[in-house]
Amino acid sequence: ILCNIDGTPGSNDTPGRLTFNTTADGAASPTTRMTILSDGKVGIGTTPSQPLHIRDDVGNPQIRLQYGGAYSEIWASANIYLQPNGSTSMTLLSGGDVGIGTTSPVSHYEKVLHIHEGAGSSAIHLTNNTTGSTLNDGTDLIAYGQQFYVWNREAGEILFGTAATTRMTITSVGTIGMGSGSGGLAGSLIINDDGATGTIDNA
Repeated sequence: ILCNIDGTPGSNDTPGRLTFNTTADGAASPTTRMTILSDGKVGIGTTPSQPLHIRDDVGNPQIRLQYGGAYSEIWASANIYLQPNGSTSMTLLSGGDVGIGTTSPVSHYEKVLHIHEGAGSSAIHLTNNTTGSTLNDGTDLIAYGQQFYVWNREAGEILFGTAATTRMTITSVGTIGMGSGSGGLAGSLIINDDGATGTIDNA
């Protein structure tokens, strides 16, 4: 462990840095492994430019958090990978694309949140303080097989809109209203289903 001047000393002013060095197996001279600058920045494998700065030119910079036999890791190249229990669950690419369940998020569009499940369905579960937050609350967007579900688990409506105006409404009992007034089911097209027969009304 070495303590060196870090900056320009003056009267009652002696800035210092600490360097921690080890000698690798098979080497004859020590290598600096960690540096603490006078301003408190800590560098592992580098002279730090941020409060905690980790550099590894041999592999990838990596942090492991462990409790008992279970652990999670964060590691980075140009991308960032989150690995709960040692398996990559989320990837943030350098261009801003995010993958959950995939390390290669792709899309036909410029920025993407790509969710992949290799063994079943993938979903987004949306809840709030009105719906509650359990498994059976809120709304799900689900990709299951080749089917896509918009699944409102509440006794509420599903609304579709453009230009900040409701264009289609599906009520909790299955009535569909289409048109500029569909939020109040007084649109240009109303489809009713009483369980046995269906009717189409032009409002």
